[in-house]
Amino acid sequence: QPFCLRVPNAEQNECGDFDASESLRATDEKWTSKARKKYLLYEVNVGEGFNLRRDVYLRMASIVYRLKNENWTLVLPPFGPLYHWKSRRFQRSKLPWTLFFDIQSLNAIVPVIEFEQFLSEIGDQIDIVVALKHFDDNFDDRWYERFEIEYCEESKSYYKLSENEVRGWFFSYFDRVTASNLICLKIEGFTTTLKKFIRKQLSNYFSVFISNAEVILHKNYGDSLYWSIRRSMRFNRDLIAIGDEFRAKYLNSTNIQDKTTIESDWVHMRRNHGDALGGPFLAVHIRRDDFAKSRPKDVPTLDCAKEQIFFVAKKFSLELVFIASDMREEEWIQLTKGLFENYNLKVFRFKNDTLLDGQVAIVDQWICAHARVFID
Repeated sequence: QPFCLRVPNAEQNECGDFDASESLRATDEKWTSKARKKYLLYEVNVGEGFNLRRDVYLRMASIVYRLKNENWTLVLPPFGPLYHWKSRRFQRSKLPWTLFFDIQSLNAIVPVIEFEQFLSEIGDQIDIVVALKHFDDNFDDRWYERFEIEYCEESKSYYKLSENEVRGWFFSYFDRVTASNLICLKIEGFTTTLKKFIRKQLSNYFSVFISNAEVILHKNYGDSLYWSIRRSMRFNRDLIAIGDEFRAKYLNSTNIQDKTTIESDWVHMRRNHGDALGGPFLAVHIRRDDFAKSRPKDVPTLDCAKEQIFFVAKKFSLELVFIASDMREEEWIQLTKGLFENYNLKVFRFKNDTLLDGQVAIVDQWICAHARVFID
């Protein structure tokens, strides 16, 4: 399907074809270009949570994959502060991805580095900030691929202090990192739209910072490239080990008996749906806190939650229950007491004061993913 990238006031608009049959050769691709190394940095709106940030990574990684012959490296945006990570026991910003993910696994599909490594390789000045924006009519009935460049003095999070100095948030490195140029880009399109823009309009820059990267959409959601990148996003191995230890100790759950063993090399791992059995426990995600306050009609009461948990546990003959939740301590006591006294269910949750809130959430996800049954 051909499409055009329309730039107002441009002498010539670029039109091209996207080859949807582009083959995927994850680890077979060698990043051997002798051209000067280029860096693609990106940032997600400050108020967004962990799951959206993980999804935006998929979008940006697909861009770097499709630019694989041009020596681009994806720079991982430090985490924090995030709304749901409320603990103040540890540092809440400038958190590297290695605390949460397996960086070696990420590199199996596209070359990635931490932001601190970028600073050590390049320094603290970025070539250009591209601030993405929606079109004013973005939410009407019409939708088509387009973009419009605006040469702006400031965006939502970045501004020109002088001709060659752009200041802004930069993952909370605002007192150290600057950029040389700033443009605003109204865009309605996919990752491939932004890829075309980078290739055609930003070829002379060696470090490009995309602000509000959540604005662009997946081009081929659910295709082989999407799932290869998604599979590469394995969690930090230490967190996985902690989750496995908890499963074995409290939930009678191990990879061998649950048929959930995964290979270290995800690229060549193959499984059929239904191969996994899952541990002999029910896993439940119960959203409370801000979600319960903002959507009280959509959130079950604790009494209702107890009834649903008992119904599902009885249906699948399960006596062990694992709960992942942000509920308050008094709510937890009320829920677990009722489940044990009324239904004779043994209820567990994971707590570890030596871990960051985001790391605890990952262990929660890992345990839930290995349950015989999961309800949300």
